[in-house]
Amino acid sequence: MSITSYGTYIKERRKEVNLTQQDLADKLHLTSQSISFYENDKVSVPLNLVGDFANILNVDLTSFLNLKKEKNNDSADFNKFNSAKFAEYLAFLRKDKKLTLNTLSKLIGI
Repeated sequence: MSITSYGTYIKERRKEVNLTQQDLADKLHLTSQSISFYENDKVSVPLNLVGDFANILNVDLTSFLNLKKEKNNDSADFNKFNSAKFAEYLAFLRKDKKLTLNTLSKLIGI
């Protein structure tokens, strides 16, 4: 099956790493309802949680953003990943390129 959305990707990876929606929610300090919304593509994953999702789902950031299942990017060490800095950098890029948040989200596929 080809995964074509972040919701499907998160759901499949969550199951592959043997987590329930509640387990994933607890690790992210969210509600299981929030996880359900992400998995059903009712809402987009906030940029500040992308790294946390990747880490918990045991994939590197590049794989997560490209809907891949590998953890093969040796330079992506999520023990050192700082989601706040990542979000700051994306905000800087958005401002620098004069993009709306919606446009940026579409450009990076989130």
